[in-house]
Amino acid sequence: RLVDFAPREIADFADALNWTLSQPWCDGCNVGTGGISYDGMVGLQLAASGDASHVKAVLAEFSPLDVYEDIAMPGGVPCTGFARDYRLATYSFEQNVPVAGVKNLPWYFSIVRNYVVGGVKPVEGIPIDDVLRDHALNWNMSRAFDELRFKDDTIDAGGGVAANNDAISIAESVLERLDRK
Repeated sequence: RLVDFAPREIADFADALNWTLSQPWCDGCNVGTGGISYDGMVGLQLAASGDASHVKAVLAEFSPLDVYEDIAMPGGVPCTGFARDYRLATYSFEQNVPVAGVKNLPWYFSIVRNYVVGGVKPVEGIPIDDVLRDHALNWNMSRAFDELRFKDDTIDAGGGVAANNDAISIAESVLERLDRK
């Protein structure tokens, strides 16, 4: 994935919603979503999408609306520790390696990753080595933040693709769509 909230990733949110709606334990009408940080941002993106009339509630806790102002450069000061640790943590998930060297994420994160989730699993018969090779190309947020100095800078999203702050944040258009619902 080139950046958080790339079009393919947003399409996955709709697939997850449709799967949820089809489950026998779901009433087929009312779904709530949310989470902390990225998961809350996912909930907001999903609720704002055209296919999400069934999403009735979103609980988004510390879900930054503006990645530059809220994470990368709060108050104009570079915040590299979080981005570095986030990259170490996501790398561990994406490459099936234990979390190591993380200082600025909750203590339980490593326990959940290393002992509960355990990493990437094969999907639909795709060999795990192919999946891991694909994941090696994923966006490195820490490196991108190192290059970021001003809000309107473009960042390296990987694979020679540039992205701006709006591409990795909850854009104003998302909030406008939510306001109309």
